[in-house]
Amino acid sequence: MILAVRQLAILGTLLAILWAAGLLRSVGTTGADPLAPGAVPMVLGFALLAAHLSGRLLGYLSLPTITGYLLAGVALGPQGLGFISLEVRDSLDLINQIALGMIALTAGGELAISRLRPRLRTIGWITLLQTVALFALTSGGHVLLDRWAGAGPFSLGRGLGPDQTLALALVVGLVAVANSPASTVAVIAETAAEGPLATVSLGVTVVKDVVVIVLMSATLAAVHGLVVPGSSFDTASLVLVLEEVALSIVLGALLGAAMITWLARVGRESAFFLLGSLFLTLEAGRLFDTFVHLHIHFLIVCMTAGFAVENLSSRGEELIRNLERSSLPVYVVFFTLAGVGLDLGSLVVVGPLALVFVVWRALLLAVTSWSGARLAGEPRQVANLAWTGFLPQAGVSIGLAELVAARYPEIGGRFRTLVLAAIAINQLVGPVLFKWALRRAGEAGRQEDG
Repeated sequence: MILAVRQLAILGTLLAILWAAGLLRSVGTTGADPLAPGAVPMVLGFALLAAHLSGRLLGYLSLPTITGYLLAGVALGPQGLGFISLEVRDSLDLINQIALGMIALTAGGELAISRLRPRLRTIGWITLLQTVALFALTSGGHVLLDRWAGAGPFSLGRGLGPDQTLALALVVGLVAVANSPASTVAVIAETAAEGPLATVSLGVTVVKDVVVIVLMSATLAAVHGLVVPGSSFDTASLVLVLEEVALSIVLGALLGAAMITWLARVGRESAFFLLGSLFLTLEAGRLFDTFVHLHIHFLIVCMTAGFAVENLSSRGEELIRNLERSSLPVYVVFFTLAGVGLDLGSLVVVGPLALVFVVWRALLLAVTSWSGARLAGEPRQVANLAWTGFLPQAGVSIGLAELVAARYPEIGGRFRTLVLAAIAINQLVGPVLFKWALRRAGEAGRQEDG
């Protein structure tokens, strides 16, 4: 208790210093963020220290530390003290991408075939039911709700024609399917959880991340035909995404082979080689995007590499465990910057509708997870708790919201606001419920019994 009080006092003092620094920094400046580029590393250092303390304090309350990092990011971001602007966050994108790559490597490395094999049916059933049910029922439910609501607070498609309303419903349904592998991995790593619930949650989340990318292409192809006059279903875009996913898997396998070779031949300075490999992968993806016009899905590359190292190398377990032991700064960076970008202000604009979306999605996740787990013969406890691992949302959903807003301003503005509001709720509530579920299942901090 004394330690907690001391850390709370340190956090309070640090936040006061940051607030005063931001106030002094704003004196005599107008318009753009006044922070000098050379001060960005110092800002990041202070922010990460505050986030680490926040995570430790929430840990005393048995809450996920990543929730503390997210809240610290919100507090220090433009909606809080304003110490970190969105421009500063964007300038740290490379660091954020490297952190995401390490999390994705860990996710792939946790998918050991020996642990997956008994749960493949469960992962398959839950993935299928969630993808079909959430997409179809959320899209259909949105159309019905929009017709019922008229011009009320629950209507997102006010003034839109039938085709545009359907297009908006399709992208809302797509967002309902998307998850956040980073949040799932972080909670599992923090609790050292191993067991049926952890395996199923991670397996479904990783598989669905690939499914969502393909489904997103098909959905946007349909949206293009509905929104743009005189156009039709964009088959070429769907084929292109399938090629990009296949290329990303191939590059991930090559990256995994390089890591396996390094572990076998050198075995030292693995962290140095890992960081260099991730940076090289990001640069290769940029070149492919620029000159070949193929988008490399960095998350898929890293998850494939982690999966290959874990299952094809005798030292794969060692690499993954080293990643987990060094995960603290990675999670602090990633989730603090994610917190900076959480748009809590959007809750004021579409609060009632966002809450309806979150509750509806949670109910569908619960029903489909229970049904899939029971069809695969999982125990009732796993079936009852599995849905909690799929609540958090982040990267793919945000990317989709920004893409739709840029391409189709007729429907994109309202859609983006709804998605950001829903993400804010799910990202703050989801990890808390998932950590509770892992403890309830008795999987936190123990090995799987089978």
